[in-house]
Amino acid sequence: MHKMPRIWIMFITTLCDQRLITRARRTCDRSLCALPVTQHDRIWSPYLTLVSLPGVPVETSLRVYRRYLLFDPSHIEDFIDFLLRSQLWQEASERLASVLNNDSFHSIKGKTRHQLWLELCDLLTRHATEVSGLKVDAIIRGGIRKYSDEIGRLWTSLADYYVRRGLYEKARDIFEEGLASVVTVRDFSVIFDSYAQFEQSALAAKIETAENNSKDSDEDDDVLRNGIEKLSKKFLEGFWLNDDDDADLRMARLEALFDRRPELLNSVLLRQNPHNVEQWHRRVKLFEGNPTRQILTFTEAVRTVDPMKAVGKPHIVGIICTVIENHNDLVNAGVVFDKAVQVNYKTVDNLASVWCEWAEMELRHKNFQAALELMKRSTAEPSVEVKRRVAVDGNEPVQMRLHRSLRLWSFYVDLEESLGTLESTRTVYERILDLRIATPQIILNFAYFLEEHKYFEDAFKVYERGIKIFKYPHVKDIWVTYLSKFVKRYGKSKLERARELFENAIEKGSMVLAIITRSDIGQWHLWQTHFILPENLMQKDQSLNLEEAVDTLKRAGVPENEMAALEKQLTSSSNLSSKNANKMPSFVSAGVEFQPDGNRNMDANKEDIELPEESDSDDENIEISQKVVPSAVFGELANKVATDQKRDSSAAEESNNNAPLGALERIKRQRKQ
Repeated sequence: MHKMPRIWIMFITTLCDQRLITRARRTCDRSLCALPVTQHDRIWSPYLTLVSLPGVPVETSLRVYRRYLLFDPSHIEDFIDFLLRSQLWQEASERLASVLNNDSFHSIKGKTRHQLWLELCDLLTRHATEVSGLKVDAIIRGGIRKYSDEIGRLWTSLADYYVRRGLYEKARDIFEEGLASVVTVRDFSVIFDSYAQFEQSALAAKIETAENNSKDSDEDDDVLRNGIEKLSKKFLEGFWLNDDDDADLRMARLEALFDRRPELLNSVLLRQNPHNVEQWHRRVKLFEGNPTRQILTFTEAVRTVDPMKAVGKPHIVGIICTVIENHNDLVNAGVVFDKAVQVNYKTVDNLASVWCEWAEMELRHKNFQAALELMKRSTAEPSVEVKRRVAVDGNEPVQMRLHRSLRLWSFYVDLEESLGTLESTRTVYERILDLRIATPQIILNFAYFLEEHKYFEDAFKVYERGIKIFKYPHVKDIWVTYLSKFVKRYGKSKLERARELFENAIEKGSMVLAIITRSDIGQWHLWQTHFILPENLMQKDQSLNLEEAVDTLKRAGVPENEMAALEKQLTSSSNLSSKNANKMPSFVSAGVEFQPDGNRNMDANKEDIELPEESDSDDENIEISQKVVPSAVFGELANKVATDQKRDSSAAEESNNNAPLGALERIKRQRKQ
């Protein structure tokens, strides 16, 4: 029967119900000795229940649990929980530390190593005076390095450990170290709140202690019995090293902590990304009114920020020089700028910004010539030797592309328009066009600048260059301005040139002209006046006919002098006909002539004019003189025309002979006979 575990379990349960603890413990020991090891797990369950009952001595329970761990070490967490319930902090911390040092340990309760580590830290900090033999500082710092998501909590735990040990200055050092090392705002807030609470508690405790000491001061005088105590109190009283009332110092510490909060928070953000230029700007603003701290901050920023990794615009050099400039130290500001423009920045625009700020500083101090020299220096193209050396190195800095920066050239041309001469400004504009970095607005500005100085034809040439450079839709504004300025300048005096401009607009793209004419009524009227009106179209056709005739004469072999004379004659006749066509007839009546403008009337015939009577005779012949053109002028064309006329006349005679005669024709032939 002693080999049957069921009987042993029933017996142990009965003894436990009767609260016969000693007999039940001995029965459990006998059953473990009688049963094989494979059946011990059935006995250990009621055995552990027995030693967990209230009233069981702690030492007895400890011995039983230690024996049980020899049988099954995986249940060490149950033993640790028992130690915590029994307030055995030393052994609980040692067992928990051994669990964390065992890399092969797996929790049967599903706890992670992170949770076990936090439990150990809480145990060590809350019971700092009861636990000894463990390197608490090293353990917690190891957790800080290993678990980055609980850094704030671990730093406060370490500081709390020293506070419970009474090492207040060491606790302050831990708080300061934590604030100087965290990289997240959440951890910073946890540490800062704990630090502020610690200082407030220390101040409150000191104030309370000072009040209690003032009440007991009278009683202490009676207690002093010997002369040595009286003498020491007499000489040391009021000495600052012997003064226990440091409430003012603690108050100053608390105020300084809250005053430093923005600076400490900015340091956290800079530790996240030391190349964040915006945070460096904010840090400088925190020290406004303290130029020494500002200069030190600038120095640290320049030493830390890598231009290739910078986030935001690296204008920190400009702010440095602004601070120096405010103290009227332009020489050092220029030295800083000169060093700054030699740094390899991330983009060309960043380097151009530094150059512009340097020039703006010179302008603020009325050094106009120095500003122009800076712009000339910044826009100078690197020499061939420098380009060759850079090509060999293989790492091209942004300084090699600075001369193509549109921002620099725009600033430069503005300075030249304000401070330079006409020729220097034109040179800068021409250089921009040669580098092919111009924009439509620069084209318009250049043309407007020339128009202001009465260089209208040069302005039109600039428009032409802009039309060749840009395409639709960027060329639209250039076309609109060009056509408007040209028509405003010349009106109808240069119709052919105006017509060519509109034709070019059509050739460049019908969409350009359609948008120009439809979007602006004034441009539509210009188009209609100079290209669509019938008389202008007629004049255009006449000029085309004249050109075709000249080409025909050239092909016919007519000499140059005769062809020029004929062309002059035809041109004068066409001009005369166009002038006559443009005249409007006046209306003549009994003595009043109405002018076509309708504004005024004037007497035209003060005396009657006698007109000859009209003749109804059909025999009067009107002779029209015709100028004979030499046939040599037309060459082979004249021979061809003569042949065609003979052929046409012979054909007409044959048709007349074959056609039936009318009555009038027969009468005329009879009279001739």
